[in-house]
Parts: sequence; C-alpha cells; structure tokens
Amino acid sequence: MSTQSSAGIPVSLLPEEQHQHFRLLELPPELLEILTSANPPTLYFKSSEVAPGEPAGNAVLCTHDKTYNIRQKNSSNTVYVLQPHDTNDESGKQRMQIISQPQSTLETTSAQKTCAAAYIRQLLPVLSSTGQSVGARSSLTKAQLFVHVPESDAECEVAFRQLTVFVNEHGRCVLPSAQLCLDTWHSILAAARARPVDLTASLSSSSIETLRNDVREVSDLQGSLVSAVIDSVVPHHEEGTDTGVRIDASVLLRWLGVTRLEAVSAKTSTAVSVFRSAWKDDMPEPWRSKADLALMTGRYILSDGGKSIQFRDYQLDLEDDTSSSTAPDGKATAGSKRKQWHEKFRPSKKPT
Repeated sequence: MSTQSSAGIPVSLLPEEQHQHFRLLELPPELLEILTSANPPTLYFKSSEVAPGEPAGNAVLCTHDKTYNIRQKNSSNTVYVLQPHDTNDESGKQRMQIISQPQSTLETTSAQKTCAAAYIRQLLPVLSSTGQSVGARSSLTKAQLFVHVPESDAECEVAFRQLTVFVNEHGRCVLPSAQLCLDTWHSILAAARARPVDLTASLSSSSIETLRNDVREVSDLQGSLVSAVIDSVVPHHEEGTDTGVRIDASVLLRWLGVTRLEAVSAKTSTAVSVFRSAWKDDMPEPWRSKADLALMTGRYILSDGGKSIQFRDYQLDLEDDTSSSTAPDGKATAGSKRKQWHEKFRPSKKPT
C-alpha cells in the first residue's frame, strides 16, 4: 500500500510480515544531553543474576556512574519507523518506507536508590571469623561480580568498599563477616595505641603497612583484611602511594555502628544503651562523642518504644525496591510477573 502526493514525500508501507522489530528507548533530558555531547559515554544494559526458580530481575541502563530503571510503556498513539527507500522509477523524488510499527516504548528513569550492597551480599559467600566460608555461592572475580549487579560500576565500587570486600591472592572477592570486620578493627585500634599511631590524623602508606604487619602477628586472617577496612573508611584511598590519607570520622562511625549492630543483633534486638556504649568504645577517643544513630540511617530498626535496636538486613532493601516497581500504566499490580530483561526486546505476539 502506498500514498501519493505531488507536494509531499511518497511513503510506502511494507507488509506486516516483513516489518522489522524495534523497541523505542525514551531517554530523560540529562541522559540525552550527555549522549549528544562532544564525548558521549558508553551505555550498557545490566541485569541481576537469576537463580533457577527465582523471579527474573528487570534490566537497567547504566552509564559509568549512574543507573536508570527501564519500564515498558504502552501508548494509544500510532508510531511508525521509516527509512529512505530507493525505487526504480525515474521521478527522482525522495521516498520513504515504513519498516516497523512499535507497539510500546521503553521509558528510562533515574534510579532513586542504590541496592548494590544487597546484590553483592547475595552473590558472595561470607568469610567467618574462623576462616570458614559460609554460603553455597562460588567466589567471583571483581569483574564477574560487577557484571551481575544491576547498577553502574561506580555504584558497585562504593558498595564494594562499604562492605569491606577484598580480593584474595587468587583474584577472588571475599566478603568478611561483620564479626570478622569488628575483630579486625579492634586489632587495628590496639596496634595503633601500642605504636602509637594517631588514627584521627593523616596516615601515610608506611603507617598503614606497619598496622597491617602488627595485626598480622595477631592473626593472618585479620592482617589480610586491614587494607579493606582502611579503604572502607578513607575516601579515595589508593594503595601503594605515600600520599597521606585521613579517616573520615562520619564514615568510620557509620561503618563501625552498622558492623557492630550486625555482629550482635542480626537476629535478635539489643538494648540501645548497651549498643551505644559499645559503639563509643570502638572509636578513637576524640570521636567517641560523635556516635549518633542518625549516622546509621537505613540500617537499624527500633522497637520497645525506642529502647531496643536491631540490624536491618540488606535483603529488605531489595524487597522495598521490588514492591515499588510499577506496571506499564504506572500503578503497582499484585501478582504481575516481570519478564527477563532480554524478553523486552522480543516482538509481542498478536492474537489471531
């Protein structure tokens, strides 16, 4: 079928069975702006690893440092995809041909929260304070780990550091337990007091190496974890340089508070007063007074009128994220099934 107009551009329509299949991707203004800039970034799709029998995760679109959720959106408007079409006639007119009629678009919106830490904890076995690995998962390289986390690599890196994950001598990622992290910090604190090394001042790479060696004399396992602990609480720390680095007090307070709380109350609550007292004792003396539950936002649950406190598991972050997912019309639907991300790019079958 074709339409002819002496003033317009002739347009022909391919038979439906010859249509190509497209999904149009609707980009937010800020993403469109950087894509049309002089040095556009590479975009890539990611999806969470799905175990047999588990619900499939949605796809996301990532830049190097930001994640965008993808949602299929239907429209009552008719949309055609056209391309220039060469013909054998001698009219010399430009012609266009309709090659597709997309039935829906993929809308991208900036992700409002990060769940990278929860995904990483799902993917890695946990190294206990006894040196035993707990969990059925196999160890992964850092690259393999990030591939299976549906967030940008920069957001994965932040979570990697916050969780005190380190890479062992075999190039595999190790997730230490909260108790192992806490024990290691206590050893670092004891070594710093014995030297003495002021943990509230600038730390040189040689000072960190000294602390690592002192801790290793107490425990080889804890010694291998010293750099990961320092990385967790020092912004932009680069191993191997002699540039002084400084522990961020608020970051250390949050890391220690969350770590201690998970170690002592992952399954049962504990008294807030007891927890707060122990938390202060974990800190270098000048920072003891800075311990405030506000620094641990999102990682604790209060009960008994605020007298008891319990660790809020990272898995709840994923459940919150799942419950906030929306259907194509923008409303949550109970019992709706999410497709595998690659299935979103398959053509929809029309009823016969």
